[in-house]
Amino acid sequence: RPRLLRALLGRWEHRLTTVVGGPGLGKTTLLAQAVAENRLAPRGEDVWIGLEPGDADGDGLARDVMAAVSAAGVPIAGTVPSTTREAPDPAEVADATWRRSPTALCLVVDDVHLLPPGSLGARWLADLIDALPANGHVLLTGRWSPPMPLTRLATQGAVLELTEDDLRFSED
Repeated sequence: RPRLLRALLGRWEHRLTTVVGGPGLGKTTLLAQAVAENRLAPRGEDVWIGLEPGDADGDGLARDVMAAVSAAGVPIAGTVPSTTREAPDPAEVADATWRRSPTALCLVVDDVHLLPPGSLGARWLADLIDALPANGHVLLTGRWSPPMPLTRLATQGAVLELTEDDLRFSED
C-alpha cells in the first residue's frame, strides 16, 4: 500500500485522479489512508464527498460540494449558504475554490459509480472539473470508469489513473 499512497500524492499535480476497481479492493480504505497522511504533512486540503444514489439528480451533490468547499459549512466571503437558494452551479464552486488559493484543494469523491452516465449529477461534476482553477483538484473513485469525458484532460497530461491492477496486492 505505500506504493499506492505515494501514487496518490500525484493528486496535487493533476487536475483529476481516478481510482477504478471492483468492490472489495480497498478503494475507500486507500483514500482514508491518503487523506490521513496528508493531514500529517499537508500539501493542500482534502475535502471528502461520499456519493449516494440520490446525488444523480445533481442538486444535492452541488449543495454538498459547496458546503464542503466552504470549509465544512462555514461560508466563504461572498457566498450564500446553498440551503437558502437553488443549488450552486459549477462556476460558483470553482470560484469558492479559487478563493481558498493559494491553498490547494482536492475534492475526494468516493463511489462515483453511483452517478449514471448522462445523469445531471455526472454532468454537473464534469462541468466542475472543467471549471476548477489551478488550485483545484479532483480525486474520483468508483467501480468503473467515471461517467464523464476525460479525453481532453488526459491528452493534456492532467489525469492520473490508478486501475484495478494497481489496487491488487503483488507478490512483494
